[in-house]
Amino acid sequence: MPGYEGSVDWNYSARFKQMLGPDGVKINDLGDYTRTRLSEMVQYDSNLPTPLGAQLMAEQVANAVLEAFNEGQDPGRPRILIVGDSIVGGYYGATRNRFAGEAIVYSGGTTYNDPHPDWKKIVDEYIAKGGERGWDVIQFNWGLHAMKHVDTGNKTIDADKPGARIQFSPEEYIQQLELFVKELKRTGAQLVFATTTPIPEDCPGSIIFLDQSAYNEPAKKLMKREGIVINDLYAFALPRMKELMIPRNVHFTAYGSEQLAEQNYSVLSPLICDR
Repeated sequence: MPGYEGSVDWNYSARFKQMLGPDGVKINDLGDYTRTRLSEMVQYDSNLPTPLGAQLMAEQVANAVLEAFNEGQDPGRPRILIVGDSIVGGYYGATRNRFAGEAIVYSGGTTYNDPHPDWKKIVDEYIAKGGERGWDVIQFNWGLHAMKHVDTGNKTIDADKPGARIQFSPEEYIQQLELFVKELKRTGAQLVFATTTPIPEDCPGSIIFLDQSAYNEPAKKLMKREGIVINDLYAFALPRMKELMIPRNVHFTAYGSEQLAEQNYSVLSPLICDR
């Protein structure tokens, strides 16, 4: 957007967080969430959201409200943390509702544009969020953000732009995933790895169709070696892409997210019964 200086918004956001955070006020940082996805979430030459941007921001707001409702609920119930990218943002609410009366479900993020993810810091945030009670089950995914295209400065860029490259090769992806798993084991939770959901063949933008088996299959082998349960969302969604996904997009329709939530329930429910 001509004349727009993003650092101004960032300075205001940082000041508000410094003011409110120490007082225990929960912050839903839509500015931070949107800034790393500007090309897909905000209209060109405008500060208005795209239809997809409006959907993703609405999911963020709804999820923050749902998590606020979690506070003070029966501390004896099993606690589930589901972390990942915006796909989690889509199915979190439906998954939480599916576990109503059985478990308390929270959500969290991983990393977006960092070429050297600080997995220790990220997992420390999960541990802090869990408090003294901690987590019974953590379902995690990191995949689409590794497969997206970035420029030389590691900023998200459309795949057809000059200099665009996939941020992490399959080999680099597995190396990072191993580090992530190592840190996650510090939580003491039952770990569940969710495979990365399908990318449509005609998907434009920074995340385009590629051989996802080069990422998902080594990841599954790693999880089997580490004794980690696998929730194969890729295999679940692949034959139903037209039914479940937004056309030419990595995201799911509301119905698609509900179906992913059902799949989550089928995998995670037996685990909380065993603890």
